[in-house]
Amino acid sequence: MNALSKSAPAAGPVPSIDFGITGMTCGGCVARVERAIRAVPGVQDASVNPATDRARVTGPADPQAVVAAIERAGYRPQVATLDLHVSGMTCASCAGRVERALAAVPGVLGVEVNLAAETARVRSAGADPDALAAALRQAGYGAVPPAPPTTISITWPEVKLNSPPASAPRPPKLPDVSPPPCPPNASKLYRPLAPIVMKTGEPVKL
Repeated sequence: MNALSKSAPAAGPVPSIDFGITGMTCGGCVARVERAIRAVPGVQDASVNPATDRARVTGPADPQAVVAAIERAGYRPQVATLDLHVSGMTCASCAGRVERALAAVPGVLGVEVNLAAETARVRSAGADPDALAAALRQAGYGAVPPAPPTTISITWPEVKLNSPPASAPRPPKLPDVSPPPCPPNASKLYRPLAPIVMKTGEPVKL
């Protein structure tokens, strides 16, 4: 018997992803989604919660293949987009390492790294944001959350125009004076004006 025996390498944690699915309306929908996911190579287990419309997939399966299987079954997985500010990138090799580190996180569907802007856009179906940050730190880079937009609040002073002070006396109310009625023979009191003769000799009537 050989005194030296090789021990099997310790198995690491089994990757799993949790994401939402829209379009399920009954128990039959849940069963169809589970069958579609379990048929993907690498899936060890799949469970769908109809109360929360979420699926949990366990196993080293390709997330792209899982999403495609759900879509072929007639349902729509909820895919999220996360923008990260990555610190420490100095060259194209850094961008490649960042892309590979993020793509290895379970649930990541695609990664786009912008070296000039020091950002990484991650499309995922249930990828854990903490796992993304941990993958960047392990690769030697830092993940900085995007800065919130700056909001400037301007408060204008209240201005009241033509507003008398509270202690100012009110002007007296004038009596209602109606004009006297016209006499019945008012039309006879006025005579029409005589025509005006211009220099041309033509009378002008007003």
